[in-house]
Parts: sequence; structure tokens; C-alpha cells
Amino acid sequence: IASRRTTSPSTRATWQNSWCGIAAPPRHAATAARAPTPESGTPTPVAPPPPATGSIVAGATVQVRGTGGDGLRLRTEPSLSAPIVTLAKEGEVFQVVEGPHSADGYAWWRLVSPNDTHHIGWAVANYLSVLPTPLAPTATPAE
Repeated sequence: IASRRTTSPSTRATWQNSWCGIAAPPRHAATAARAPTPESGTPTPVAPPPPATGSIVAGATVQVRGTGGDGLRLRTEPSLSAPIVTLAKEGEVFQVVEGPHSADGYAWWRLVSPNDTHHIGWAVANYLSVLPTPLAPTATPAE
């Protein structure tokens, strides 16, 4: 007799968000991040980080952060159901070229890699961190 493994709705929601949503799936479904609930001591799924507050703008330089090393999916359109174009690695840097666009409960930004213009797609703000804009070089006075 074969046994069937079942999951709770909260575990299933985390799995669906991970596989269908924003960040790449966990390396092993059983190792998804969990935090104990205060009442029962049982693990509950950990929510994605909150989106950056108003700091992302077109032209900004952003870095992928908070994916736990799993990376961030870049999609053809700002939608969880849009095809995945590529997987941006944790720490990878991008230029923001368009956005924000609100869909599926997230703020989406269109990103392009400064090192490879074919590395382009839509990503959610929750896993992006704005980097300081480098200062423009200043002219040295002639002596």
C-alpha cells in the first residue's frame, strides 16, 4: 500500500509562489525557509522581503538581493504567468529601463544587464535593491 504525502495550504502556497512566482524554486522543496509561529511552535512559510519603498526609478542601478541564492526570474511581461526569459543571480546588477507596472500584487520593473543587453526582462521590486549612482568624473583644474 502506497502512502500519499499531503501538504498544508500554507506550505502549498509557498511552494506555488516559489515555483510559479518570483524567485527561483528552492534547491530542495523540503528545505524552504520557515519560521516558528509564536502560538504553536510549528514552522510557517517566510514571506518575501517587502518591496523597496519608492527608491527604484527608470535609469537606476539595482542589484538582485534576498533570494537566498536561488536567483530572480526575469519574465517577458510583468506577470507571474509570463514566460521566464532568464534567471538573474543573487548579487547581479541591472539597469532599470521601464516601470513600475503593477500586476499580480507586485510592482514590476523592466531590467537590462549593463554587460549583456540580451539579458533583459521584468522582475518584481521585492528582490531588488537600489545601488548608489556613481559620481560623474570631475574635471581637474589645469595648473
